[in-house]
Amino acid sequence: MLGVTALVTRRIGSVAIVVVAFVLMSTSLALAHRARQYGEMVDYSLVFPVDGQVSIRDTFYAARSNGDHHAQDLMAPKMTPILAAASGTVGYVNWSNNPQDLNPERCCTITIRHDDGWESWYIHLNNDTPGTDDAAAWGIADGIVPGAHVEAGQHIGWVGDSGNAENTASHLHFELFDPAGVVVNPYDALLAACGSRCTQTGSASTSQTSTSQTSTSQTSTTAGPNDTLIFGSRGSVVSDLQSTLKSLGFDPGPVDGIFGGLTLAAVEAFQLVRGLTVDGKVGPATKGALASSPTASESDASDPGSVVAYGVNGSSVVDLQTMLARLGHNPGPIDGAFGPLTLGAVQRFQTSVGLSGTGTVDRATWDTLVVAGAGSDGDAPTIVVAYWARGSKVLDLQTRLDALGHGPGPIDGIFGPKTRAAVTAFQGVAELPGSGIVDQATWDALVTAAG
Repeated sequence: MLGVTALVTRRIGSVAIVVVAFVLMSTSLALAHRARQYGEMVDYSLVFPVDGQVSIRDTFYAARSNGDHHAQDLMAPKMTPILAAASGTVGYVNWSNNPQDLNPERCCTITIRHDDGWESWYIHLNNDTPGTDDAAAWGIADGIVPGAHVEAGQHIGWVGDSGNAENTASHLHFELFDPAGVVVNPYDALLAACGSRCTQTGSASTSQTSTSQTSTSQTSTTAGPNDTLIFGSRGSVVSDLQSTLKSLGFDPGPVDGIFGGLTLAAVEAFQLVRGLTVDGKVGPATKGALASSPTASESDASDPGSVVAYGVNGSSVVDLQTMLARLGHNPGPIDGAFGPLTLGAVQRFQTSVGLSGTGTVDRATWDTLVVAGAGSDGDAPTIVVAYWARGSKVLDLQTRLDALGHGPGPIDGIFGPKTRAAVTAFQGVAELPGSGIVDQATWDALVTAAG
């Protein structure tokens, strides 16, 4: 009897171990595949994608003419080898998924879908004959075509200045997407992978990494009221700058008196919007523009097409809050005041539809809200691809539209105005409402038509 009891005990113990192991494995998988936020800093394990000396600073939120940067620029000499960051399958080469037609006129870009579901993009590869800037070369390694499988660390191309980087220093533009297609910030992951090859110029956002805090403290200086404020400046004048930027709807991060990465990005975004030289420096021209700009709370956002930002009051905020509440994103009291609860609701909505989680309601966010809330009795249409979304889903959309003769502009994975016009044109042909937004009905019709 004792032997039977011991056997049963051992079996129960074995089952318990299996159950515990299963629970731990499930928990680990759940954490690995949890939904991430736009721009979230990740510690994803990767091979550093540039095989040489690189200058790097956190450029994820850097201002650009077509919006936020969404990527890290790894500055390196032309013809420095580029490596696959992880094992996976090549999805697009020069925005083509056809291995028989690699769009040589659009050289040179690569996307790789990792074996674990993540995705990396490599942009601005070399297209110049060595020693020239003739755009007559091919900066992609042999065998790198759509559908090819690559191993982590495999040579896939060379650093260059192709595309819209022709007038910049040579670099690799590197983007990283999680398995849900959310673009994340790989800065910490890149720093962990690059070792002694990386030279930091500037630093990451002071609120995001300890490395950047150390770098900022080493290079910062206390600024006076008449000084030009630059990255690394400190003091009460920087706090005043941050407070002003925040009141204007440009998020500088914490109001802490430290001119770090987020403050730099906010300054560049303000300069871009106001038509100033985008240099990230707060000199006389930028100071004057800041001083003459009305704060968000001083205006009534009555135009649904205008930007609605934190601090705004007015009828459009009532409309905004009503739509958010209807879609299940609690904005707090529907009182016409764009406060912290409304800000959080906007960010949750933006993330849920693939938009940048800025918390500012720009035209893209407003249009998507209107379409999402257009159903009756809360029966809102499902948005498959949102305006200004980015990623492989947009590449698929653009490829299908192009095949049907509705030119979406560059097949670049960015759902911009030309792609939206192409969607509207297709909807007209398919006898669907011409919203320009890809809801489920539009996507199903497009898949059927394009095959």
